[in-house]
Amino acid sequence: TAPVATPGAEAKVFADVVQPALIKRCGGCHGEKKQKADLRVDSLAALLKGGETGPAIVPFSSKKSLIHERMTLPKTSDDFMPPDDKPGLSPDELAALEFWLDRGASPELTVAAALAPSAPDAARPALERAAGRAAGAAPPTGDDAGPADAGARD
Repeated sequence: TAPVATPGAEAKVFADVVQPALIKRCGGCHGEKKQKADLRVDSLAALLKGGETGPAIVPFSSKKSLIHERMTLPKTSDDFMPPDDKPGLSPDELAALEFWLDRGASPELTVAAALAPSAPDAARPALERAAGRAAGAAPPTGDDAGPADAGARD
């Protein structure tokens, strides 16, 4: 099921940034209805469990996390994700994923804490969008609309 930010609640990096991006960009092949390589990306437990090749994430190490590795391979690699010129995470979403992984992949890491001066500039747009949604800002439109179309891709 798609995550829903509670209005006025403190936005979380996983629930409000990483998970919606993964569901939107990867959920068509690795979601509730379809699990290529036995991998689901729609929950933290599923990412920790992983798929045929083991856990998708390694807390405190984006470089050892298979999900990050596959998304950062050269596009010519057979293992690059997503395949077939399907849209992957935006650069800021990928940076937010990396930031979250390197800080322990905690479901409790807040966007406010992530936006502290230590946050990488590349991750800021995705984090700021989540902070705005949690604070009750207008919902995103267009390409930032979130997981509503997650099942549209195969």
